[in-house]
Amino acid sequence: MKNQGTLVGAPVRINDDRDQYPVALQSEVRGGHHKRTFFTELASFPAHLKEAGMTCYIAENGKTYQLANDLVTWNVYVTPAASGGSGGNGSTSPGTGGNNNSSATIISGNFGQWTAIQSQSASIFDKQIDLQYKLDLSAFPDRAVVFICGQFGLNSAFVGTTITLGTLPVGARPKAGIKKWMCCKGVELYFVVETGGAVKLVSKDGFNLPVASAGTENDPYFIDVFYNPDIAVVVPTTYTYTRTENFTKNNCDAGSDGSIVPFSKAYTSNVSLADATAIAMADPNYNVLGQANANAGGTCSLSSAIVTLELTSPDFQTGAYNYFGVKVSANVALNEAVTINYAYQGGGSGSITLPAGSTSYDPGTFPIQLGAADTPLLSIASSAPAYGATVTQQGTGTSLTLNTTYNG
Repeated sequence: MKNQGTLVGAPVRINDDRDQYPVALQSEVRGGHHKRTFFTELASFPAHLKEAGMTCYIAENGKTYQLANDLVTWNVYVTPAASGGSGGNGSTSPGTGGNNNSSATIISGNFGQWTAIQSQSASIFDKQIDLQYKLDLSAFPDRAVVFICGQFGLNSAFVGTTITLGTLPVGARPKAGIKKWMCCKGVELYFVVETGGAVKLVSKDGFNLPVASAGTENDPYFIDVFYNPDIAVVVPTTYTYTRTENFTKNNCDAGSDGSIVPFSKAYTSNVSLADATAIAMADPNYNVLGQANANAGGTCSLSSAIVTLELTSPDFQTGAYNYFGVKVSANVALNEAVTINYAYQGGGSGSITLPAGSTSYDPGTFPIQLGAADTPLLSIASSAPAYGATVTQQGTGTSLTLNTTYNG
């Protein structure tokens, strides 16, 4: 298939090897390597000349930039020797920690956003490039790089040998103080970045720092430096509150009580102990977990004993009277004896004691005397001991039961 367009049968060349003119102008070629005078020209680089991977040399800072795949982002490609370097020795590259490499390959092609340096001095005049920084790879402290740039003058009202231009936030400050030599209007000075974040201009020989005369500053301070930031891996303070409450096992059979089981759960916060406490108290699942823990790990025990008082049968009769005996029994053996005081029809009364450790007691006597025509009815007057609970009479008749707290 033939190509479309203007087809070239041979390379484009000069007519004679002695001709002193180019066969193409760099500024008109798509892709390849270009040159511009100012860094700001990259922002308006013609779209029809862009090609991913192409490079462009910027004369004002001596750096070469490479165009990323998005055809928008220009990343530093080569840093020439003696360009300012890390720590200000004039020959190091970002992240090298002081070796003599003259260039650096940036390991990320997606830098962070430029951010203005905080608390900038009111004496900064005619900012052609704002004093700003960019932090790359802050998630990887050992490989992070901070870039600082700016182009400005100092207001003519300023007089002095030192000025603090602004401050850098924690995480963008250098691991060691930086002092980079500069020269402005014939005055030697240092651009200084302190470990506390202060960004300064300091006169080298005690002369006042150069200031602008009027209007636009034609001979500005130009800042261009990069270095390893001091990014500490911060381990947040953890506040812990342990919530503990008691839960009663509630899945025992009827007539049995569940044991009390404590349940604890720890809650943490990186804010404060009060916040951890609030999280704990607001947990909607705490009661569910506590009850489930009690039901799974608790025990069941008999909650009450049933004591029965009844007339013995058969009875016997002499003359006009019937005689009945009284016996007592319980569904479990109690640790303590229980005495029941009873009354019967006709105004008579008596008592009977179930010995400790026994489940029944029948004295074999017939203490109740009733008329032949009387109906034998019993009532419980009282009992002792009650084991911490009130004994409730369960009816009146020839056979009575009462409930008392189990003391097994």
